[in-house]
Amino acid sequence: MVTEVIIAASLPRAMETARRLRQALGAGAVSLVEGDVERAVQRLLRQERPLVCILPAETVVRAVAALLTAYGSVSPVIWLDEDGRYALALAGEAGPWARRIAAAIGATALGSSAVRELEGPDVRLIGRRWGWRIENEPAIETVAHAVRRGEPVAVFQDAGQRDWWQAFGHWPHHFERLDAWPMDGPWAGVIVISDRQPRQELSALAQRTLIFRPQTLTLGISQCRGITVDELEEYCQQLFEAHQLNLLSLAAVGTSDLHRHEAGLVAFAERREIPLLPYAPDKLALLRGPDNTDVEACEPAAMLSAGVMQLTVPKTRFPNAVLAVARRAVR
Repeated sequence: MVTEVIIAASLPRAMETARRLRQALGAGAVSLVEGDVERAVQRLLRQERPLVCILPAETVVRAVAALLTAYGSVSPVIWLDEDGRYALALAGEAGPWARRIAAAIGATALGSSAVRELEGPDVRLIGRRWGWRIENEPAIETVAHAVRRGEPVAVFQDAGQRDWWQAFGHWPHHFERLDAWPMDGPWAGVIVISDRQPRQELSALAQRTLIFRPQTLTLGISQCRGITVDELEEYCQQLFEAHQLNLLSLAAVGTSDLHRHEAGLVAFAERREIPLLPYAPDKLALLRGPDNTDVEACEPAAMLSAGVMQLTVPKTRFPNAVLAVARRAVR
């Protein structure tokens, strides 16, 4: 019976626990989960074998719920925390399995009500619904471990949707909001949600800091005929660095309809995986100042792309283009 179990894990610490469990059971198959965790769990469950998930509990629950809705039943599913301290029967005839696994590695078998407090939010899901990007993925394991163990975690946010945490229930009791970043402190992990790039060096907590980049900034461009993708990339790097902004938060590029087929501009949008938004000249003219030349088209293009009436960075001239930046208003 034990030989049929699948042990699924993703983060390195979880993989260590998975191998320890396999050794304790004397059999079983360890499966490394990469990419979309929810789909991976569903794929493994279709093998109709007992499944031990050393994965974010909320993601596992969503995957199991979808299969239960579609088929009415699933194979036994057991959740195990990444340190192998707690085992929980989630679905199917999993009770005996949870007790067997707990006994094998010296864990505690839990009731279902305990999982949310132990697991905490899955940090990899923060901002995913809005397309937030993670800047330093190596910090995921450290911060996820701190969150799951209930250790002190600092949170700094100055951009993006403010209600991101509501998807995980209540505000975790061990999270502390910060008014500035970077800074040092006694935290086991730091979550930063920002479209800015600080000038000063990051603190000693840098390796324990998980940075999310909300898609809040829009670029307006004009006078760009003949520009190459590498030229535009270099201009943007210079502009964003000068104004302490991060290019991972770039959400869209706006320009005049006259430039919609400009090869370098199209290639830049494709490289950055963001939309290119062309606007009719008469629409751009509605937001222009008294100088009605194409030099100022970048400013209304940036504002229209952001849906705002003010600029974060006014028009800035480069050798082969004029750029401006606006910030989307999100709450």
